[in-house]
Amino acid sequence: GFSTNAADYRCGILTPGTIIQNGKRNSVLATAEHQLTDIVKVWTELNYSHYEGYSIGGPFSINIAVPKSNPFLTQAVVPPALWTQLQAGTINSVFVNRAGQDIFGERYTTPGTSTITTWVGGLDIDLGHDWKGTASLVVSRSRDFFRNREADLLNMRTALADTNPATAFNPFGTAANNNPATLAKINNDTGQWNWGQQGLQELQFKADGPLMELPGGTLRMATGVSFRATQANALQLAGSRNPNAGYNAVVRDDHPRQQVSAAFFEVNAPLVGSGNAMPLVQELTLSVSGRYDYYDKYEGTFNPKYGIVYSPIQGLRFNASYGTNFNAPNVGLLTGLFGQ
Repeated sequence: GFSTNAADYRCGILTPGTIIQNGKRNSVLATAEHQLTDIVKVWTELNYSHYEGYSIGGPFSINIAVPKSNPFLTQAVVPPALWTQLQAGTINSVFVNRAGQDIFGERYTTPGTSTITTWVGGLDIDLGHDWKGTASLVVSRSRDFFRNREADLLNMRTALADTNPATAFNPFGTAANNNPATLAKINNDTGQWNWGQQGLQELQFKADGPLMELPGGTLRMATGVSFRATQANALQLAGSRNPNAGYNAVVRDDHPRQQVSAAFFEVNAPLVGSGNAMPLVQELTLSVSGRYDYYDKYEGTFNPKYGIVYSPIQGLRFNASYGTNFNAPNVGLLTGLFGQ
Protein backbone atom coordinates (compact mmCIF):
# COMPACT_ATOMS: atom_id res chain seq x y z
CA GLY A 1 0.00 0.00 0.00
CA PHE A 2 0.91 3.69 -0.04
CA SER A 3 2.69 5.33 2.82
CA THR A 4 0.67 7.54 5.17
CA ASN A 5 3.79 9.30 6.34
CA ALA A 6 3.37 13.01 5.59
CA ALA A 7 7.11 13.36 4.96
CA ASP A 8 6.92 10.81 2.15
CA TYR A 9 4.19 12.79 0.41
CA ARG A 10 5.95 16.10 0.97
CA CYS A 11 9.07 14.78 -0.73
CA GLY A 12 7.04 13.26 -3.54
CA ILE A 13 8.48 9.78 -2.97
CA LEU A 14 5.32 7.70 -2.76
CA THR A 15 2.72 9.93 -4.38
CA PRO A 16 -0.10 7.71 -5.73
CA GLY A 17 -0.35 7.53 -9.50
CA THR A 18 -1.68 5.32 -12.27
CA ILE A 19 0.53 2.47 -13.46
CA ILE A 20 -1.94 1.11 -16.02
CA GLN A 21 -4.18 3.63 -17.74
CA ASN A 22 -7.80 3.72 -16.59
CA GLY A 23 -10.25 3.59 -19.47
CA LYS A 24 -13.18 2.01 -21.22
CA ARG A 25 -13.66 0.68 -24.72
CA ASN A 26 -16.85 0.31 -26.74
CA SER A 27 -16.77 -1.92 -29.81
CA VAL A 28 -19.21 -2.96 -32.50
CA LEU A 29 -18.73 -5.76 -35.04
CA ALA A 30 -21.28 -6.39 -37.78
CA THR A 31 -21.07 -8.93 -40.62
CA ALA A 32 -23.39 -9.81 -43.48
CA GLU A 33 -23.36 -11.97 -46.59
CA HIS A 34 -25.76 -12.72 -49.40
CA GLN A 35 -25.73 -15.22 -52.26
CA LEU A 36 -26.31 -12.80 -55.10
CA THR A 37 -26.40 -15.39 -57.90
CA ASP A 38 -25.41 -19.01 -58.33
CA ILE A 39 -21.81 -17.98 -58.88
CA VAL A 40 -21.46 -14.72 -56.89
CA LYS A 41 -21.66 -14.17 -53.12
CA VAL A 42 -21.37 -10.69 -51.64
CA TRP A 43 -20.12 -10.16 -48.07
CA THR A 44 -19.17 -7.29 -45.79
CA GLU A 45 -17.83 -6.56 -42.31
CA LEU A 46 -17.81 -3.40 -40.21
CA ASN A 47 -15.64 -3.05 -37.10
CA TYR A 48 -15.83 0.05 -34.91
CA SER A 49 -13.98 0.66 -31.65
CA HIS A 50 -13.74 3.74 -29.42
CA TYR A 51 -11.50 4.02 -26.37
CA GLU A 52 -11.30 6.73 -23.73
CA GLY A 53 -8.81 6.64 -20.91
CA TYR A 54 -6.67 8.65 -18.57
CA SER A 55 -3.62 8.33 -16.38
CA ILE A 56 -3.10 9.99 -13.01
CA GLY A 57 0.26 11.57 -12.38
CA GLY A 58 1.87 13.46 -9.55
CA PRO A 59 2.58 17.19 -9.49
CA PHE A 60 5.30 18.65 -11.64
CA SER A 61 8.87 17.99 -10.65
CA ILE A 62 11.50 20.71 -10.81
CA ASN A 63 14.69 20.02 -12.79
CA ILE A 64 16.26 23.34 -13.66
CA ALA A 65 19.30 25.56 -13.21
CA VAL A 66 18.74 28.36 -10.69
CA PRO A 67 20.79 31.44 -11.63
CA LYS A 68 22.95 33.31 -9.18
CA SER A 69 20.62 36.30 -9.44
CA ASN A 70 17.74 34.43 -7.77
CA PRO A 71 17.18 36.04 -4.34
CA PHE A 72 16.43 32.67 -2.73
CA LEU A 73 19.71 31.08 -3.80
CA THR A 74 21.41 31.68 -0.44
CA GLN A 75 24.12 30.03 1.57
CA ALA A 76 21.45 28.33 3.68
CA VAL A 77 20.23 26.17 0.78
CA VAL A 78 23.43 25.67 -1.23
CA PRO A 79 26.10 23.05 -0.37
CA PRO A 80 29.30 24.71 0.86
CA ALA A 81 31.42 23.62 -2.11
CA LEU A 82 28.94 25.06 -4.61
CA TRP A 83 28.50 28.23 -2.57
CA THR A 84 32.23 28.83 -2.67
CA GLN A 85 32.22 28.47 -6.46
CA LEU A 86 29.26 30.85 -6.73
CA GLN A 87 31.06 33.48 -4.70
CA ALA A 88 34.25 32.99 -6.70
CA GLY A 89 32.33 33.33 -9.97
CA THR A 90 33.44 29.97 -11.35
CA ILE A 91 29.78 28.94 -11.67
CA ASN A 92 26.76 31.16 -12.25
CA SER A 93 23.95 28.75 -11.36
CA VAL A 94 23.03 25.70 -9.30
CA PHE A 95 21.00 22.82 -10.71
CA VAL A 96 17.98 21.95 -8.59
CA ASN A 97 16.18 18.63 -8.84
CA ARG A 98 13.22 18.18 -6.52
CA ALA A 99 9.55 17.14 -6.37
CA GLY A 100 6.98 19.89 -6.72
CA GLN A 101 4.37 18.37 -4.41
CA ASP A 102 4.35 21.19 -1.85
CA ILE A 103 4.71 23.96 -4.45
CA PHE A 104 2.20 23.06 -7.15
CA GLY A 105 0.20 20.68 -4.99
CA GLU A 106 -2.34 19.31 -7.41
CA ARG A 107 -2.08 16.00 -9.22
CA TYR A 108 -3.09 15.97 -12.85
CA THR A 109 -4.63 13.58 -15.34
CA THR A 110 -3.43 12.72 -18.83
CA PRO A 111 -6.46 12.04 -21.05
CA GLY A 112 -6.46 10.08 -24.29
CA THR A 113 -8.87 8.73 -26.89
CA SER A 114 -8.60 6.28 -29.77
CA THR A 115 -11.16 5.53 -32.48
CA ILE A 116 -10.76 2.82 -35.13
CA THR A 117 -13.20 2.17 -37.96
CA THR A 118 -12.64 -0.61 -40.52
CA TRP A 119 -14.97 -1.64 -43.33
CA VAL A 120 -14.33 -4.66 -45.56
CA GLY A 121 -16.48 -5.67 -48.51
CA GLY A 122 -16.03 -8.26 -51.20
CA LEU A 123 -17.28 -10.73 -53.74
CA ASP A 124 -16.62 -14.47 -53.89
CA ILE A 125 -16.91 -15.59 -57.50
CA ASP A 126 -17.09 -19.04 -59.05
CA LEU A 127 -15.01 -18.61 -62.20
CA GLY A 128 -15.73 -22.09 -63.54
CA HIS A 129 -13.50 -25.13 -64.04
CA ASP A 130 -12.95 -25.26 -60.23
CA TRP A 131 -11.43 -21.78 -60.19
CA LYS A 132 -12.45 -19.43 -57.39
CA GLY A 133 -11.96 -15.68 -57.29
CA THR A 134 -12.26 -13.06 -54.56
CA ALA A 135 -12.45 -9.30 -55.01
CA SER A 136 -12.22 -7.23 -51.84
CA LEU A 137 -11.98 -3.63 -50.70
CA VAL A 138 -10.69 -2.53 -47.27
CA VAL A 139 -11.16 0.98 -45.91
CA SER A 140 -9.78 1.72 -42.46
CA ARG A 141 -9.16 4.82 -40.38
CA SER A 142 -7.82 5.41 -36.89
CA ARG A 143 -7.75 8.58 -34.84
CA ASP A 144 -5.78 9.03 -31.62
CA PHE A 145 -5.37 11.87 -29.16
CA PHE A 146 -3.54 12.26 -25.88
CA ARG A 147 -2.33 15.15 -23.84
CA ASN A 148 0.52 15.65 -21.37
CA ARG A 149 0.73 18.44 -18.84
CA GLU A 150 3.98 20.10 -17.84
CA ALA A 151 5.32 23.24 -16.22
CA ASP A 152 5.86 26.35 -18.34
CA LEU A 153 9.65 26.24 -18.39
CA LEU A 154 10.07 29.61 -20.10
CA ASN A 155 8.03 31.37 -17.44
CA MET A 156 9.85 29.37 -14.76
CA ARG A 157 13.25 30.51 -16.06
CA THR A 158 12.05 34.10 -16.20
CA ALA A 159 10.76 33.91 -12.62
CA LEU A 160 14.00 32.30 -11.44
CA ALA A 161 16.02 35.14 -12.98
CA ASP A 162 13.81 37.76 -11.31
CA THR A 163 15.78 39.65 -8.62
CA ASN A 164 12.67 40.87 -6.79
CA PRO A 165 11.87 38.55 -3.83
CA ALA A 166 8.21 39.52 -4.06
CA THR A 167 7.80 38.11 -7.58
CA ALA A 168 10.74 35.73 -8.07
CA PHE A 169 10.18 31.97 -8.03
CA ASN A 170 11.44 30.25 -4.89
CA PRO A 171 12.25 26.63 -5.82
CA PHE A 172 13.49 25.87 -2.30
CA GLY A 173 10.28 26.66 -0.43
CA THR A 174 6.62 25.74 -0.61
CA ALA A 175 3.55 27.34 -2.17
CA ALA A 176 3.30 29.58 0.89
CA ASN A 177 6.78 30.95 0.15
CA ASN A 178 5.88 31.94 -3.43
CA ASN A 179 3.80 34.64 -5.03
CA PRO A 180 0.50 33.04 -6.24
CA ALA A 181 0.67 35.07 -9.46
CA THR A 182 4.16 33.72 -10.14
CA LEU A 183 3.03 30.12 -9.60
CA ALA A 184 0.02 30.71 -11.85
CA LYS A 185 2.35 31.70 -14.70
CA ILE A 186 4.31 28.46 -14.27
CA ASN A 187 1.32 26.17 -13.72
CA ASN A 188 -0.82 27.63 -16.52
CA ASP A 189 -2.22 24.59 -18.35
CA THR A 190 0.95 24.22 -20.40
CA GLY A 191 1.46 20.83 -22.02
CA GLN A 192 1.52 18.86 -25.25
CA TRP A 193 -1.50 18.08 -27.42
CA ASN A 194 -0.92 15.14 -29.74
CA TRP A 195 -3.20 14.07 -32.58
CA GLY A 196 -2.52 11.07 -34.80
CA GLN A 197 -4.52 9.73 -37.73
CA GLN A 198 -3.94 6.82 -40.11
CA GLY A 199 -5.86 5.79 -43.17
CA LEU A 200 -5.74 2.65 -45.32
CA GLN A 201 -7.47 1.72 -48.57
CA GLU A 202 -6.70 -1.59 -50.25
CA LEU A 203 -8.28 -3.11 -53.35
CA GLN A 204 -7.40 -6.72 -54.14
CA PHE A 205 -8.37 -9.47 -56.56
CA LYS A 206 -7.07 -13.02 -56.28
CA ALA A 207 -7.96 -16.33 -57.88
CA ASP A 208 -6.86 -19.93 -57.51
CA GLY A 209 -7.61 -23.21 -59.22
CA PRO A 210 -6.21 -26.25 -61.05
CA LEU A 211 -4.04 -26.09 -64.17
CA MET A 212 -3.42 -29.72 -65.07
CA GLU A 213 -2.99 -33.22 -63.66
CA LEU A 214 0.48 -34.46 -62.75
CA PRO A 215 1.55 -37.98 -61.71
CA GLY A 216 1.52 -36.93 -58.07
CA GLY A 217 -1.70 -34.89 -58.12
CA THR A 218 -3.13 -31.65 -59.43
CA LEU A 219 -0.93 -28.75 -60.47
CA ARG A 220 -2.55 -25.71 -58.90
CA MET A 221 -1.95 -22.00 -59.23
CA ALA A 222 -2.97 -18.87 -57.34
CA THR A 223 -2.52 -15.35 -58.65
CA GLY A 224 -3.68 -11.86 -57.87
CA VAL A 225 -3.16 -8.12 -57.90
CA SER A 226 -3.59 -5.46 -55.23
CA PHE A 227 -3.40 -1.72 -54.76
CA ARG A 228 -2.84 -0.20 -51.33
CA ALA A 229 -2.77 3.46 -50.29
CA THR A 230 -1.86 4.60 -46.79
CA GLN A 231 -1.89 8.04 -45.23
CA ALA A 232 -0.94 9.46 -41.86
CA ASN A 233 -1.25 12.79 -40.12
CA ALA A 234 0.61 13.72 -36.94
CA LEU A 235 0.03 17.07 -35.24
CA GLN A 236 1.67 18.15 -32.00
CA LEU A 237 1.11 21.44 -30.23
CA ALA A 238 3.16 22.51 -27.23
CA GLY A 239 2.64 25.29 -24.74
CA SER A 240 -0.59 26.86 -23.61
CA ARG A 241 -3.29 29.14 -24.99
CA ASN A 242 -3.36 30.88 -21.63
CA PRO A 243 -2.58 34.62 -22.09
CA ASN A 244 0.27 34.43 -19.58
CA ALA A 245 1.91 31.40 -21.26
CA GLY A 246 5.57 31.56 -22.14
CA TYR A 247 5.01 29.81 -25.47
CA ASN A 248 2.41 28.20 -27.72
CA ALA A 249 3.68 26.60 -30.92
CA VAL A 250 3.26 23.82 -33.47
CA VAL A 251 6.00 21.27 -32.85
CA ARG A 252 5.09 18.74 -35.56
CA ASP A 253 2.73 18.72 -38.52
CA ASP A 254 3.53 15.64 -40.66
CA HIS A 255 1.53 14.18 -43.54
CA PRO A 256 3.33 11.15 -45.04
CA ARG A 257 1.70 9.18 -47.86
CA GLN A 258 2.49 5.88 -49.57
CA GLN A 259 1.04 3.87 -52.46
CA VAL A 260 1.92 0.27 -53.34
CA SER A 261 0.82 -1.74 -56.37
CA ALA A 262 1.48 -5.48 -56.39
CA ALA A 263 1.08 -8.63 -58.47
CA PHE A 264 1.70 -12.11 -57.10
CA PHE A 265 1.48 -15.79 -58.01
CA GLU A 266 2.13 -19.25 -56.59
CA VAL A 267 2.38 -22.62 -58.32
CA ASN A 268 2.19 -25.89 -56.42
CA ALA A 269 3.39 -29.01 -58.27
CA PRO A 270 2.94 -32.46 -56.63
CA LEU A 271 5.42 -34.66 -58.52
CA VAL A 272 4.98 -37.71 -56.29
CA GLY A 273 1.86 -38.51 -54.30
CA SER A 274 -0.30 -41.40 -53.13
CA GLY A 275 -0.93 -42.49 -56.73
CA ASN A 276 2.73 -42.96 -57.72
CA ALA A 277 4.58 -43.30 -54.40
CA MET A 278 7.74 -45.40 -54.39
CA PRO A 279 10.15 -46.66 -51.75
CA LEU A 280 11.72 -43.76 -49.85
CA VAL A 281 9.62 -41.27 -51.84
CA GLN A 282 6.08 -41.15 -50.52
CA GLU A 283 5.63 -37.46 -51.38
CA LEU A 284 7.53 -34.87 -53.37
CA THR A 285 6.02 -31.45 -54.01
CA LEU A 286 7.69 -28.39 -55.47
CA SER A 287 6.38 -24.86 -55.16
CA VAL A 288 7.34 -21.57 -56.77
CA SER A 289 5.92 -18.18 -55.90
CA GLY A 290 6.79 -14.58 -56.56
CA ARG A 291 5.60 -11.10 -55.75
CA TYR A 292 6.29 -7.81 -57.49
CA ASP A 293 5.67 -4.63 -55.49
CA TYR A 294 5.92 -1.12 -56.85
CA TYR A 295 6.30 1.59 -54.22
CA ASP A 296 5.73 5.16 -55.29
CA LYS A 297 8.69 6.19 -53.09
CA TYR A 298 11.07 3.25 -53.61
CA GLU A 299 10.20 2.01 -57.13
CA GLY A 300 9.77 -1.73 -57.82
CA THR A 301 11.06 -4.95 -56.32
CA PHE A 302 10.51 -8.62 -57.22
CA ASN A 303 10.87 -11.31 -54.59
CA PRO A 304 10.67 -15.03 -55.42
CA LYS A 305 10.26 -18.00 -53.10
CA TYR A 306 11.04 -21.68 -53.76
CA GLY A 307 9.90 -24.58 -51.66
CA ILE A 308 10.05 -28.38 -51.49
CA VAL A 309 8.16 -30.95 -49.42
CA TYR A 310 9.68 -34.44 -49.22
CA SER A 311 8.38 -37.47 -47.36
CA PRO A 312 10.48 -40.66 -47.43
CA ILE A 313 8.06 -42.70 -45.31
CA GLN A 314 4.58 -42.25 -43.91
CA GLY A 315 4.56 -39.92 -40.92
CA LEU A 316 7.88 -38.24 -41.71
CA ARG A 317 7.97 -35.07 -43.80
CA PHE A 318 10.72 -32.54 -44.56
CA ASN A 319 10.01 -28.96 -45.63
CA ALA A 320 12.53 -26.52 -47.04
CA SER A 321 12.16 -23.13 -48.66
CA TYR A 322 14.21 -20.18 -49.82
CA GLY A 323 13.05 -16.70 -50.70
CA THR A 324 13.79 -13.00 -50.57
CA ASN A 325 11.76 -10.19 -49.11
CA PHE A 326 11.64 -6.40 -49.20
CA ASN A 327 9.94 -4.58 -46.36
CA ALA A 328 9.57 -0.89 -47.05
CA PRO A 329 9.05 1.51 -44.11
CA ASN A 330 5.35 2.17 -43.57
CA VAL A 331 3.95 5.64 -42.89
CA GLY A 332 4.06 5.00 -39.16
CA LEU A 333 7.81 4.43 -39.28
CA LEU A 334 8.27 7.45 -41.53
CA THR A 335 6.80 9.91 -39.04
CA GLY A 336 6.48 8.24 -35.61
CA LEU A 337 2.75 8.40 -35.01
CA PHE A 338 0.96 9.21 -31.80
CA GLY A 339 -1.38 6.54 -30.50
CA GLN A 340 -3.08 5.03 -27.47
